[in-house]
Amino acid sequence: MSQDSAQNRSRSLTHQDSAKNPREPKDTSRTVSKVSVWDCITGIIAVLGLIMAVIAFCEGRHNASLARRIKVENLLNQAWDFLGGKEGKPRLGTKMIVHDTARDQTQLELASRRISEALTLDPDNPRVIRMYGDLLSASGKTKEAIEMYQRAIRIDPEDAKTHNALGLSLGDLGRQEDAMAAFRRAIELDPEIAVFYNNLGTAQFKQGKLDEAVSSFREALQLAPDFAMAQTNLGAALHEQGKSEEALAALKRAVFLDENYAEAHYNLGVILYDLGKLDQAIVSFEMTIRLDPSHAQAYSNLGTCLSLKGKQKEAIKHLQNAIYLDPEGLLPYESLEIIYRSQGDTDKASAVAAKAAALRETER
Repeated sequence: MSQDSAQNRSRSLTHQDSAKNPREPKDTSRTVSKVSVWDCITGIIAVLGLIMAVIAFCEGRHNASLARRIKVENLLNQAWDFLGGKEGKPRLGTKMIVHDTARDQTQLELASRRISEALTLDPDNPRVIRMYGDLLSASGKTKEAIEMYQRAIRIDPEDAKTHNALGLSLGDLGRQEDAMAAFRRAIELDPEIAVFYNNLGTAQFKQGKLDEAVSSFREALQLAPDFAMAQTNLGAALHEQGKSEEALAALKRAVFLDENYAEAHYNLGVILYDLGKLDQAIVSFEMTIRLDPSHAQAYSNLGTCLSLKGKQKEAIKHLQNAIYLDPEGLLPYESLEIIYRSQGDTDKASAVAAKAAALRETER
């Protein structure tokens, strides 16, 4: 074999050996795979940790929010207890809140603290704002109450109760047209609430819109046949229309529905007086005073009835009580003047006559 052949063969074998057993690079595929899996696991754990932290944070905020809402609700319930009833069903007054602030200052103060705390905890809660407005209204701060109701409406324009409360305060300021608009809006939002129709009818009555008032009171009674206040107001409106017999029947039913409702007895007494039934009128006015000792008009009318029955001494006592409760009421001064003149007491007659003249001048 030649040298060239041997060399070629050697190269050929070398080439073959090289083909059979090439020098391969280090295999790192498993290492890379292991690192990638570990990184994924670590990343997933980190993401899960972040998710759990977010969930915990959200749950913490939710729990804090829930606790705050519960506390606000408890504060409002306590406030209603101090005001003498539950929301929508108070024991006193006609405005969903205690009426006689002079006799209930302590209760109002306790309620005020609870509502103020609730407002601090949840300043954008329209129900809390509305209730704060109710408190302001009961305290005689009508303009401030209106501002609170308007603020609540800006937050929740669909709350019928707030529109109704706004209407009541507007009516207190003599803005009956605005009050009627508020009551109508409340009715649009919730047409099944009898008190909204009753309040609308009251505003219409004050505007002299008697037909509309009667219609509104009847609507209220359609929804709530046992609604003594609406039944009383219906009787008063019918009386103003000159329908005395219908009014008498309506007011007798009002007394039947709620024998403890002073205004029903008072209005019944007025009609009985106008019908010349003095003895029955006296009974009605006495019942009014028994239920509401601060009812100045009942004292005045009772005094007038007793005077007509010849019971001057009793009449004077009740007329003086009326003046004590309401020094600006004209009728008791006029009745006292008549009694004093009939007794020949010109000095007292002249004194009450002068006061009556001053009041008439003020009214002009």
